[in-house]
Amino acid sequence: MILPRLFLLCLSFCATTGAAQAANALDPAFGDGGLRHYGFQPVSGGNNDQGVVACASANGTLTAAGIASNSRRVVTIRLHANGGYDPAFGVDGKASFDLPGTFSGYIPGLCQPDGNLVLVRTLTGQDGEQALQIVRVLKQSGQPDPSFGSNGAADIDLDSWIPGLGQRETPLSVNALPNGDLAIGGDAQLADGSSRGFIALLRADGSVRTVQALANLRSANVYAAVQAPDGRLWAFGRNGRISGVYRATLNRDSLAWEGVLEYAAPPGYVYALGPARPVDADTVVMPAATVSQNPGAAPQVIVFRANSITALPLPGPPAGYLASGDLGLTVLPGRRVLLSSLASTSGSNSRSAIHFATARIGYDTDGDRLETQFGDGGTQLVSFRAPDPACATVVPLHSFLRLTLWDGLPVLAGGVLQNCQGGTDALDYLIGRLRPDYLFGDGMD
Repeated sequence: MILPRLFLLCLSFCATTGAAQAANALDPAFGDGGLRHYGFQPVSGGNNDQGVVACASANGTLTAAGIASNSRRVVTIRLHANGGYDPAFGVDGKASFDLPGTFSGYIPGLCQPDGNLVLVRTLTGQDGEQALQIVRVLKQSGQPDPSFGSNGAADIDLDSWIPGLGQRETPLSVNALPNGDLAIGGDAQLADGSSRGFIALLRADGSVRTVQALANLRSANVYAAVQAPDGRLWAFGRNGRISGVYRATLNRDSLAWEGVLEYAAPPGYVYALGPARPVDADTVVMPAATVSQNPGAAPQVIVFRANSITALPLPGPPAGYLASGDLGLTVLPGRRVLLSSLASTSGSNSRSAIHFATARIGYDTDGDRLETQFGDGGTQLVSFRAPDPACATVVPLHSFLRLTLWDGLPVLAGGVLQNCQGGTDALDYLIGRLRPDYLFGDGMD
């Protein structure tokens, strides 16, 4: 069911022109002023529902999938352009299937080129040993794809491929490659307590092509893997040795190491990162935040070009501070990129709002710039309030997992608490849509 109406919270100085633009960046034709949450019937008492990924589908609809009922099932919904359920899909616009096993951690998601949806999760055994599970959901039915893995799920125990691992196996990214392969990236714990980034290549049917740890990089992870212009594979992520980022070049078939570019964080800082996205064949961008011992973080876009890595600073929230987790980015027309992250408003919890900032990526470094016409000098905060009058001064907890495009419009998938009572066991799916002609004042979108 769709729960009661949610409200957009203006978090900057509402008398200013910039604040008015910020509020208008959300698409008023969708949901309640651009945002809507969706909750589902609890199963076995579980009412924690987390949206993972939203994908454009037929006839102008949107199909979104996530983990529901405290991780007991996958629920897929199909929405009309106004945010209402499409009753022609599933039962009253919803479809679900059980998802056995205990999982934890971040859940990467992907819209495949054919429109099917992919979720990647960590399975945890009773002894604490972990493995990966990749689930493919059919866009037309919301059910697991029987042609993928075993009844729609492919399990990978990294211990079978990488010697000397400890228990933890964490997926951080999933990318579609031109030949139909899926590239799963993340980090895994070694027996000595350190970690290594890894890449797992899966064929279109879910069978494993190969798995490789990035042994040349200590304390690293993988936030994206894309095919390079010369046919090799590029891997992107955090390099703990220099508290910075890297782009590794790998053999496309064996994932053997062939070279690396590195970029260090400013002295005294480390990078928090999110999944990277290609702008063109030679240029990849990654959302980032510089983090120090002080509260808050500063957003950046890391730009990887053929022979260089640069960082473009972006403005933080006009009020409160940026949290260092749940970073996302999508590429808009005209080489613009929209970055999103969680933020805190003054005096509230560290996940009380979603922060957006926008930049234009040039064909060289000189062309990279902040889009100051967006929001309030290049930044915007949005948030929800529960309809209960008792919640009038309380901003609920938010989560965010992925930005994608829906008929050219940016759309986010995540979660939000359905009330202001605290805790994290009452999340609903959160879907929001922005309009490019509201994003920018030049009228050229």
